[in-house]
Amino acid sequence: MKKILISSTLALASASAYASLLSPFKDEAGETKWQYVANFSSSVLILTLLIVSAFLFFANRRAARSNRELTDIKATLEDRVARRTASLEETTAQLSSREAYIKSIVDSMPLMLIGLNKDMEITQWNHVAETVTGRPFDTIVGMNLWEAYPTITLSAAQIEKVMEDKKTTTIKHSQRGQYYF
Repeated sequence: MKKILISSTLALASASAYASLLSPFKDEAGETKWQYVANFSSSVLILTLLIVSAFLFFANRRAARSNRELTDIKATLEDRVARRTASLEETTAQLSSREAYIKSIVDSMPLMLIGLNKDMEITQWNHVAETVTGRPFDTIVGMNLWEAYPTITLSAAQIEKVMEDKKTTTIKHSQRGQYYF
């Protein structure tokens, strides 16, 4: 099959190699019929435009379908973001209310309460602590315990041991009144 196709192509190519490009448009006298040339070239251009138009039509349909899919994906993502944002706002509101509740419990305790993180920085400081030290919470939050309350009789080693053991420990000292740490 391939041999037949190649041989016919070569035969057609060799025959046209001897003929002039405009030979199909000449009459018996050898004169060029320009009307035939114009009609042929315009039909070739029209067919080319038709083929290009078909390609553009199908490309436009594919682009429109892709745009619809992208619009659907965008709408889905926007919906997910809106739901997650609402969930996050609800969670934030719940955390804020719980934090306010815990702070009200801490502030209502009749004992001095100081909360520390593992770096010995103050995270909680109730009203009794403010009264005893004379320093409001806003001015000492994040400070080292001994910077905020230098007269405290606890050592860093004692606090580290309690944090390590995670057990309540009573440390008595010989100051006026009885203090529990």
